[in-house]
Amino acid sequence: MGRKVALAIGVGDVPDMAPLPAARRGARRFCRWATSQGFDPVVPFIDDNEPVERRKIEAYVERVVNLARSEGGSVDCLFIYFAGHGVVKGVADSVWLLSHAGRRQGEAVDVALSWDLALYYSRIPHVAFFGDTCRTRPDRDVSDDAIFPPRPRNYRARAIRADQFYAAYPEKGSFEGADDPNCVGIWTYCLLQALEGRAPEACVTTVRPPALAERAVVSESLERYLEDAVPIRARQVLGVEQWPCSHPVTRWQPHVMSWVDPDAFPPPQDGPDPDPLADSPGAGSDSRQGSPTGSPNAPSEEDRPLARETRDNLMASNVAQDAAISVFETTPDSVHRNGRRKRNLFMEVGTPRTVRSRLARDANGSWSGPTFDERSQGAALIHLDSFWKNRPLWSAAAVFPGYATAMRVDDCGVQYLAYLDSRGTTDIELVARMTARARLGVLSRADNEGMRLSLEKHFDPTMAVLLAHSLHRTGEIERVGMLLGSLRERSLPIPFDVALLANHTLPNQADVVPGFPLATRGWTVLRYSNGGAKALAHMAAPHLAPAYWTTLFQPSSDLRYKLLLGDP
Repeated sequence: MGRKVALAIGVGDVPDMAPLPAARRGARRFCRWATSQGFDPVVPFIDDNEPVERRKIEAYVERVVNLARSEGGSVDCLFIYFAGHGVVKGVADSVWLLSHAGRRQGEAVDVALSWDLALYYSRIPHVAFFGDTCRTRPDRDVSDDAIFPPRPRNYRARAIRADQFYAAYPEKGSFEGADDPNCVGIWTYCLLQALEGRAPEACVTTVRPPALAERAVVSESLERYLEDAVPIRARQVLGVEQWPCSHPVTRWQPHVMSWVDPDAFPPPQDGPDPDPLADSPGAGSDSRQGSPTGSPNAPSEEDRPLARETRDNLMASNVAQDAAISVFETTPDSVHRNGRRKRNLFMEVGTPRTVRSRLARDANGSWSGPTFDERSQGAALIHLDSFWKNRPLWSAAAVFPGYATAMRVDDCGVQYLAYLDSRGTTDIELVARMTARARLGVLSRADNEGMRLSLEKHFDPTMAVLLAHSLHRTGEIERVGMLLGSLRERSLPIPFDVALLANHTLPNQADVVPGFPLATRGWTVLRYSNGGAKALAHMAAPHLAPAYWTTLFQPSSDLRYKLLLGDP
């Protein structure tokens, strides 16, 4: 057997942000658990005495990956834990803030890029990410980069098994009892209760041999336990709402998260930190000051972000006009509150030449543009009536033949994009629900199958992009290739993201629409893809807003022209 390696990152201090002492304690607790499970080495990156820097983490991860890539790779498992401040960008993708985040270039962890490089190019059989951090929208410019080494030249994608466990939904917070000198974060406490074998409901029975113990915590049982335990504990301890977000992929056999056997794998000798439910000075406060919300029971589905997101998406589709493009604003008067004058908006379409048309605002507060020829197809850049940090936003989308484009916009950009078939075949409710689930990072295998079956009946560009990204995030790149082949066999237009994710190469075929990713996460994939992809990613990177669908802030006329005509 190869070695099991664990990294624990704890950053309690980030410039201009509230201190998080529990982040350091969480990282130390994770180290103690990993040591008890036979991980060796267990490497802490904790800002007790010196700043945590990304280059040091990357250098160590690179050594681990090189061992796994070598002939007869000697690394079977790599677990990475992070506790501290974080933000979210694009398609539910986290950024972990390190000690110099916002002050120095590249001093934050791009979790999405790190994840993809680990998933497709690390060659480590089992990787797991654990993140106890807020996943709120950024209020500052943060320069981030991966902690995994770049894709080697001529290296083919080969997916490994990988799990993700995060403390909160995108755009939501993670909490700790800040006044208690002993407690860790709410989510970390629940996580370690499970991993240390103190939560029987998180365990499953295994068979020896080949199991090393009769009971174990596996990825799916850990997900179920966290889903139940974290919301209840957050309400009981701090009176706040917190829902974990997990993506379990691995299965027993052979992968486990933790063995449960007091003799063979004794839990940490100094025992758990105090239960935050006990009488303690911190059992009622948080650095973000959560307020009481009543019942400690698990929240109902209607209270969850998913239900609210789906309702907003449906509203955007229902107000869509018969025009080629319709824009619905979630915060329609935000520009006036920001002190901006009302603007005359317009869109630029490359079909194949650049065409500029004005948008008109209707009584519903949405903007709409003129109808295009049924054969029109190509890139469409739409000047939005929204600003991100006082910079005007542009949607970078597409026009598909026979489809009207409907989008929902907030102050960060386009969060919902739907293509409505003029023949009435679009399943609006399904698109609204799947987009909400994708943006919150909770698409399941059942969702993927539902989208696949829907696409077999009727082509839907949004559904194709959602399915491709969902499959790609779980290592199912072969199935993305099958989706691409199916669309081509039916002579349908190919959304850019589908072609990119299937091959990790910049698509240049005539049937690919548009010439850039429709979903923000596609720009992350461009950063490690071939065929000129890196140049395209570099060109747009300084202008990407933290939205689900590609939204640019203050793009130059030169950048808009190149995107419209597919000329990076």
